[in-house]
Amino acid sequence: MKSIECIKTELGEPDESGRRKPIPLPESKFAINADLVIEAIGQRVENSFIESNPRIEFKGGLVKVEKFMTSLKGVFAAGDVVNGGSTVVQ
Repeated sequence: MKSIECIKTELGEPDESGRRKPIPLPESKFAINADLVIEAIGQRVENSFIESNPRIEFKGGLVKVEKFMTSLKGVFAAGDVVNGGSTVVQ
């Protein structure tokens, strides 16, 4: 098993554009164990590998989830493949 290293942040003051930059909190690193992590940075959903698995349910062309877990126990999804046009963070 592998893990992904995370760090907690808080939002700083807005910059000139009004955007608030995340600021890392000291001593807040933690790890989440995972068998597989898929980084999602694209502009559109590429879900052909998911659609080939009949145990993952879709609704309206999006992966159906409950608390981010798909209908296949232990497989989680977030971002555009779930909500159709937002960010993984949201």
